[in-house]
Amino acid sequence: MELKKDFVEKYEDYFDLKVFEKNIRKSVRVNSLKISVNEFKQLKLFDLERIPWCDEGFWTNEVNLGKFQEHEEGFYFVQGSVEMIPALVLNVKLHEHVLDMCASPGGKSSQMAAYMKNEGVLVCNDVNALKVNTLIKNLQRMGVKNNIVTQMKGWDVKGEFDKVLVDAPCSGTGVISKNPDVARMWNAKTGKRFSVDQKKLLKRALEVGKEVVYSTCSLEKEENEDVVEWALNNFDVKLGEVKINVKRGEILSDNKELKNCLRVWPSEKNVGFFVAKFLKGKINK
Repeated sequence: MELKKDFVEKYEDYFDLKVFEKNIRKSVRVNSLKISVNEFKQLKLFDLERIPWCDEGFWTNEVNLGKFQEHEEGFYFVQGSVEMIPALVLNVKLHEHVLDMCASPGGKSSQMAAYMKNEGVLVCNDVNALKVNTLIKNLQRMGVKNNIVTQMKGWDVKGEFDKVLVDAPCSGTGVISKNPDVARMWNAKTGKRFSVDQKKLLKRALEVGKEVVYSTCSLEKEENEDVVEWALNNFDVKLGEVKINVKRGEILSDNKELKNCLRVWPSEKNVGFFVAKFLKGKINK
């Protein structure tokens, strides 16, 4: 895979860029709404290696994870290992009102529903009709029953929520190994372009939610640390510490408060990822 010179110079000091030439190891999350982890292990469908930060998460060498009947029945969701982190950090409770602002394809939504044991209210929103159809099918397959599905731009969502997840649409530079086209389309303005909508989504999340988790699969500082600093400068919020048992990458900011965020650089097991948790006071008007 050919990476642009500017991209190489920007990231070569942080991680081995050759990782983009390798296949990221597959992983699954066991769906506790339908089966326990121990019961799933006893099925012996494929090899399992526990993901340290998620009790229901496992890496596997199996490539075709959709071929099993148990997948169709919703016993597990094919989900990236670091993609399980935002729902863990949001730490939803049984009777809470929760919003997944950009919910498709439903991995994080169904994960939160499992933690809520299908109680409370889980609003799953996405803007794209085709993505909403995929979201609905996956939620049904996983046995999610406490959900309301909406289709609108995330910044148009109204209501009051205990917790909000904003897994924001992004440049995807952390998942180049899965989508090489991202590397071809990347330029120095990529991060700044995506950050415009990311800030709009985060603003609305902070308006409607008491606690907010913001995440992307981007490497770009403009989409991650810069968006977080923008929120800290414009709203009465503070950052909660993201405590996850994963190898932490260097935060690209001199702001000491941002050390509470989590940055994961790409590896053979994980895509690039970023997570921040906001605890909200009053919103500045």
